Amino acid sequence: MLAAFVAAGYSLTAEAGVIKVTKPTVNSSFIIASADLNSENVKVLVSEDGTLKVVDKTLADFTTASEENAADYLFGVEGKTTNSVTLKNGEQSIQWNNSAFVLAATGSNFKWQNNGFYYAASASDGRYIDLSQTNLANASKTTLSLYAVSANVADTERPSYFKVDDDFLVVTTTAEGEAVVELMNATELKIYLNSHQIETALWTVKDGIVTSELNDNAIAAYSEEGGFTLGETGAVVSIYNDKLYVGQTETDFAKATSGVANTGVAIPSNITSFEVGGTFLLKVGNETDVVAQDKSSDAVLGEAANNAYWTISEDKKNPDVYKFTNNENVELSIDDVYEFKIKEVGNSMSYARAFYLVDAKDEDKAVKYDATTQTFSWVSISEEGGASAFGVAIVASSAYTAQRLAAMTGDGFYLTIKNENSDKATTNLQGNPFEGKLNPVYPVDKNGKKVDAYSGEVAGFKAYSADETSTDETYLLANESGIIVLDLDEDHKWSVKGINEFEGWGGGFKFKTFSNADMVAILNAESGDDAFETKQNVAYLFTITYKDSHRRDIDLIKVKGDSNNDAINTSEYRVISYNNDAGYFLSAGMHNWGIGDPVYAVFGSRALVQTTDEKNNPLLDKYVNISLKTTHVRNNGKVIAMDEDGEVAAVQASKFLFSKPEGQWAVTATDATIDEETEAFDKYAFTFTNRESGESFSVKNMYYLGDDQYAVSYDNGNAKFSGYGNAATRDTLIIATSTASELKNDRVQMDGYANFKAEDVLDTQYRLAVASTEETDFYVTENHSGKHLLGLTKEVGDAATWSLVPMTAARTYNTFGGVKTPTDSVYVFNTVGYYDTKGKYQEATDTLAMVSYVLQNKKNGEYLTYENPQTLDILSMICDPNSTTSSTKDLKEAYRFVLKEKQDGLYNVLGIKFDEKNHCYTLNLNNKLYGATTTKQGAVEVELAYDQVNSNDLFDLQIVDAPEYKLVDRGDTIRLFRAENDYEVMYENGQFLNLGNIAQVTDMAPAIYVDTAYVNRGHNNRYQYLLVVNPKYVPELPCDIPGHPAVHPDTTYGRFLVNMIDTAYMAYTKGAIHTNKYINEEEVDEPYAKLSFVYGFHTGDKLYITDENYQKSNNPADVIDLSTRDFNVAKFAFRYVNSINEGEESAFKIQTGYYDYDAYIANGQRPSVAEDGYLKTVNGVVVVAKGYTKGEEFNLRAETSDPTANETITAEGAVSVVATDGAVTIKGAEGKNVIIATILGKVVANEVINSDNETIAVPAGIAVVSVDGESFKVVVK
Repeated sequence: MLAAFVAAGYSLTAEAGVIKVTKPTVNSSFIIASADLNSENVKVLVSEDGTLKVVDKTLADFTTASEENAADYLFGVEGKTTNSVTLKNGEQSIQWNNSAFVLAATGSNFKWQNNGFYYAASASDGRYIDLSQTNLANASKTTLSLYAVSANVADTERPSYFKVDDDFLVVTTTAEGEAVVELMNATELKIYLNSHQIETALWTVKDGIVTSELNDNAIAAYSEEGGFTLGETGAVVSIYNDKLYVGQTETDFAKATSGVANTGVAIPSNITSFEVGGTFLLKVGNETDVVAQDKSSDAVLGEAANNAYWTISEDKKNPDVYKFTNNENVELSIDDVYEFKIKEVGNSMSYARAFYLVDAKDEDKAVKYDATTQTFSWVSISEEGGASAFGVAIVASSAYTAQRLAAMTGDGFYLTIKNENSDKATTNLQGNPFEGKLNPVYPVDKNGKKVDAYSGEVAGFKAYSADETSTDETYLLANESGIIVLDLDEDHKWSVKGINEFEGWGGGFKFKTFSNADMVAILNAESGDDAFETKQNVAYLFTITYKDSHRRDIDLIKVKGDSNNDAINTSEYRVISYNNDAGYFLSAGMHNWGIGDPVYAVFGSRALVQTTDEKNNPLLDKYVNISLKTTHVRNNGKVIAMDEDGEVAAVQASKFLFSKPEGQWAVTATDATIDEETEAFDKYAFTFTNRESGESFSVKNMYYLGDDQYAVSYDNGNAKFSGYGNAATRDTLIIATSTASELKNDRVQMDGYANFKAEDVLDTQYRLAVASTEETDFYVTENHSGKHLLGLTKEVGDAATWSLVPMTAARTYNTFGGVKTPTDSVYVFNTVGYYDTKGKYQEATDTLAMVSYVLQNKKNGEYLTYENPQTLDILSMICDPNSTTSSTKDLKEAYRFVLKEKQDGLYNVLGIKFDEKNHCYTLNLNNKLYGATTTKQGAVEVELAYDQVNSNDLFDLQIVDAPEYKLVDRGDTIRLFRAENDYEVMYENGQFLNLGNIAQVTDMAPAIYVDTAYVNRGHNNRYQYLLVVNPKYVPELPCDIPGHPAVHPDTTYGRFLVNMIDTAYMAYTKGAIHTNKYINEEEVDEPYAKLSFVYGFHTGDKLYITDENYQKSNNPADVIDLSTRDFNVAKFAFRYVNSINEGEESAFKIQTGYYDYDAYIANGQRPSVAEDGYLKTVNGVVVVAKGYTKGEEFNLRAETSDPTANETITAEGAVSVVATDGAVTIKGAEGKNVIIATILGKVVANEVINSDNETIAVPAGIAVVSVDGESFKVVVK
């Protein structure tokens, strides 16, 4: 067919996006005009804000018209025939209201007659729509022009052949040199191209304009006589209702195909782009059947089946060499050739369509199919009409039934949706409701019976069962929060600026989820109801399809509006993704128009995290840190930890440390059963338990989004942490490996809490400072006069000093294996989950252990505890005045505290409590110490562990740079005296250590020799000494033989000061019940032991108690061990009272071991030593009392006299006792009863003296002389 060819310029201006139709077709939409659209204004019907109006328009106004951007001008002709239709725009229809045509909810019935729309109210009362009338009505015949939106022919990426029906469009030249357009079949084209340049048959298509590659002119017009005409200005070539149009002109053709190839060979129809990795049907020539091959058989043509679904692979070492492997794992072979190259057919310019199959090793050979013999063979590619043209076709799709979807997991299915199928793809698509378990559901009435969505009787929804035989391929989809719909309201779209194909109804819509109750209201809504507009603008009928070649894979997810239930837009949409600078979005594009890139979706995919996954599985980490990612500005970046009330929440990241148990979470599999393999449907739920608080939260499922990010859903269907409340259905959590993940299972861990070594805190003094939010720290002190309440001071000199005593006793058991006494340790038990090598789920108990401490005020010996009974509104801390005599082991949980490590070396001070279930102590998270600075004196109060974090709850434990004990050199001779009166001096008075006034006791011998017992020992700073009179130090005498021990080690001989508790007990056993002179109960009725100097010698780490000849006994009690820092009967230490302010001149208390005399008597054996024995005086006698506060303050100075016995003891105005050789002379005791005994208690004399100067024979040694109850100790030579 020839046509005139106008050789001139080049233009791609389209005249129209609409075409005129001669009459309407039902269920289609049209623009209604008063006359033909052209360059002059004509009247056009329009809906503006629900009102029917007429406006002036030209054809140019609809140049780019689409169903979306021209929606106000498009009126749907709805009905079965054109004899009875309604004219609908959006939700409203044209109605005659007895005076005019208007838009209303219910429309009038029209018929198409006389080229116009006619409405008849009755047989005698009718009228036409007339756009020239004010009321749009005319009783006389009125004609209208109708225009429909057409679809442009497809664009091409490069010049290619253009077909009209089955012929090719070609530019030729007449004898007169005039160029014309001609249609040629494939054979004619091949002959023509043998002598003409290929550009005569190549065309480019853009926005419907078809342009010749020969001279850049475009198809401009069409007529029956002249056919297609080229011109400078092209006309849009489009299709409407199976008719090809050029501009407004209808042609004689039904279709046009752009981007095709031709060489005279038969080209397969309906083929697509050749794509490595894709699975296709392989077509040849114009055959209906497709290429198939079974194992051990030749390739044949057959129906689409597994042996005909071919996946294309490319040789990585040899690019452009391909193999075809079908679903039965058979490789395509033609006469044992398995590797092929692809050569385009003719000049198709790409592999996108038809191709030859060429032997990869001999590119002159190509495959030919002989339809007569139905065989494939190799021919020369240059052979005329030899090689066959092949092409790949898209495999047909089928729909999953609702029953099959329900059977995926037994009660639903899971989807993982990505933006594309590639290694770089993301599952982090905003607006994705297809997370968690999905169920295909159907509407039911109040009796639970299945009903149609448009029935008006919907009362709820029921999930399809895996057991039922439903064949439904369209269904509603429910997630864990409700029913999923596509919101087709154009005002609710994503921001799609610049994406032209998303304009109008094309795409860019959002998915949303309605609760079941809301969805019931929507489906049942009628005109006038609040939910009716929503009903008209949602699509909820889903279909999920798969390629027949991959029956377990997903091809498309599609959704459409319900045409039976008032939907305005009943188009079918496919789920797509698109991205912009703000990220990736899940949306929908019109399916028939091919808008958007379909998402890549798979069932039960890698992104849905399972407890058995080998990667991206928090269970593998055991302990994790969790933070929040959200668009909610106030919550984004927060960490998951504890809020003020101790509940799991999103909190400020600065308040919790990921490196400590407070910020770490143990992971377990919620639904797994120990020692069993986990069923598929139990692999999705995880539980996270805080390693410190034990509080936990569970997630129903998680999707891995990459970079440690997970989309997390919960049982209630609402987000837990994001800050949007019920408006959000999930959280995005960053779940990262914790430092605790390296901890081994079933071990005791001690991280996160102070665990001081004993030597680090022994005899060390501390200040406790509140690391205030102010610039100046506050020091804890006891400043509430008489109340023992703790307060705060800014003056470091007023700060209380504390000793820190770790509680480390082990658990003890009774005879029957039960717990007798619990361990002092504080435990928090954590459970982590894992799978063993057999794939069975197991759980390990990891124990978090802490050392608790008691804090003792060094000034008064009182221990820190809670005020009890409580007198203040807020529970506050005190130093307990009744605790000074307590042994630390007797101080239970009210006195014990854990030091929780915080930033910068600071601590929270937490209380503990007893866990009856586990028979141990655990954290008391209701009790955290807090520095209250709101009052003048301040206070240390108690609050919840996670309240006011990093406020005044941070304490600094500051070591006091001052010694606690006085250091004295070995061999020093000292005088010990009362700190407040240096005339009151310690001395040996008869048998016991006394304190007397040196001015009154004129013959007092006050000198005491100091021998070291436990001084230079590692970290020791509690210096312990032996106190001696009559000392004799013998230095070491080494052996002359190398390697031999010393002949005589260095030794101190003399009489050593010892606690007489053992002698007191022996006296008790011999009847001295109420007259036991070795205790002081006669003086003050308190059983405090006295002290005496006894013979012995100190060598190495032993003190041996001997007779006066230094002969050892066989009694083990006479050997005193000095090798440890523990006190005993012979070791003494000088504990400073205030060395911080007074230094070495400070007074001290003399500390020694304390033994409970009553317990000794009650149990018949020496009780355990208490470390808090202190010397005090009772009526001049020095005794050992229990408790720091009971001890008196002393001091010392160097003494020049010799440390010898007081051979003559005289008290002014009283009795004088003088020791002589073998006798004792007593003066001033006339008429008094005198008792004389040896040091071991043997009475050698008991008589009333009748003389003022009496001499009594006494054996050599220490003699104890008692004159009417007043005792004197002398040494008889």
